[in-house]
Formats: sequence, C-alpha cells, structure tokens
Amino acid sequence: MHAAPPGPPSGIGPGSLLDSANRLSARLPDSRCEIIGGVITATPLLNGPHADTLTTLTLALGAAGLHGKETRVLQGIGLRLPGSPEDYAIPDLAVVDADFLGAEVALDVDEIVRAGRPKR
Repeated sequence: MHAAPPGPPSGIGPGSLLDSANRLSARLPDSRCEIIGGVITATPLLNGPHADTLTTLTLALGAAGLHGKETRVLQGIGLRLPGSPEDYAIPDLAVVDADFLGAEVALDVDEIVRAGRPKR
C-alpha cells in the first residue's frame, strides 16, 4: 500500500458512483459503504467479538514491529483501489506506509494477493 496525493480523483462529481455511495452512507449511518469493482456495497458495522479480534491482531502486528517508523497498523481506513477512480474499500485492518498522514492511501490488490499466497 502506498500514499497518494490527498483529494478526490479527477473527473468525480455530482451524479457519479462515488456521489451515490456518499449519499447511501449518509442514509445508512450504521453501515460501511464501499465501491469495489464499480459496485456499491453496504455492510453492517463491526460487532464486539469482531472488534476484539481486530484489537488482538493489531497488538500482535505492533509487537512484530509493523507499527513503527516504516509502517503503521490501522483499522477502518479508506483505501483507493486501482482499476477505477471511484473504487475504494474500508478494510477492517491495514498495514500502510508510515507517511500516510495527510495523503490518500491506495491499496495494491495484486500485492496483497501475492503476499497471501503460500510460499512453495
């Protein structure tokens, strides 16, 4: 994952998919709205056991040194997805470059898939 300049992608305005997702998010305050592959999805906010598991993972990743000078462990950060300027996701947990402050964070899906494959 890497940081990109802050602000909305160019060409995004009223009537866009992003605008529709923002309106839906305002109408569903107990949900998380995302655009993935050009499709708006709305999912319920996390429950207690799920949040507890995320905290456990966050603490373990921090103990492994991933919440430091080079990378940070974050929960619920909006990530821009490649493929469409309107695609974005809000993963439960992300490890991002430490220089993310003041920038939009982009998710490299191919990098995540490669990292999750078993080593042979």
